[in-house]
Amino acid sequence: PAYFLKMPWQFKKVVWLKVEAVDMFKNPPRDYPAVTALTKDGAEVQVDITVRYQVVQRDDAIKELVRRYPDLMFEENAIVPIVREEVRNIVAKYTLTEIIEKREKVRLEIINATEHRLISDPTLKGCIKIIDVAVRNIDIPSDVKKAIEEKLAAQQEALAAEYRKKKLLIEANATALAKIISAKAEAESRIIAALAEANATLIRAEAQKKAIILIISAYNSTEYALIQQYISALEKVAEKGGLIIIVPQEQGVPVLITPPSGSKG
Repeated sequence: PAYFLKMPWQFKKVVWLKVEAVDMFKNPPRDYPAVTALTKDGAEVQVDITVRYQVVQRDDAIKELVRRYPDLMFEENAIVPIVREEVRNIVAKYTLTEIIEKREKVRLEIINATEHRLISDPTLKGCIKIIDVAVRNIDIPSDVKKAIEEKLAAQQEALAAEYRKKKLLIEANATALAKIISAKAEAESRIIAALAEANATLIRAEAQKKAIILIISAYNSTEYALIQQYISALEKVAEKGGLIIIVPQEQGVPVLITPPSGSKG
């Protein structure tokens, strides 16, 4: 144990130098009640928050703290009121819906604002070191919370329905476009085939024309050319099936008659 002498005009103050925690919770155990704050739209929320601090371990800092707060009630008279004020200021900037949607942003804003205010407070500056500030919970009335969550769920469902609608529309447009492309390709294919057939017919006609001219030129008679044409016609009709040949009694070229479709030759 240590002993010392105290003169009658002197006084003694015990200042704890360990890290202290101020718990401001809705439910016990706690040092102080949670911070009750009103949102921008008038709803009430409760914020659980913890502040950890430590008295600066220097003789001049301790003496200055005692001078500023002779009763050492700096926690009750400075730290706690500052925390409550900053929490209320931040919460008042947001509506209740925004508090729920942006809970993490609000939490960080409360922490930063509270730390800055405690560090810069003229009655604590240089005497108190802020270790950290932690927002444990932002509690809102259960009935309000349920209503807002249902509203948010409905909004999400509406967005999902709109997405599905757009997706179906895109798929329908893609299907229609594919059909148009397919029909266009088929039409172009038919046109190409028809042109090819027409060209082939022209080529055959031209070849046939040249053949007739050659026959007439070779035999100096159109009769041989007609015979050649009949032979060619016989070959084509034979491929299709069915043929009637009428041979005249007098000398002449046989007449070819193709029976109607469906009749037997």
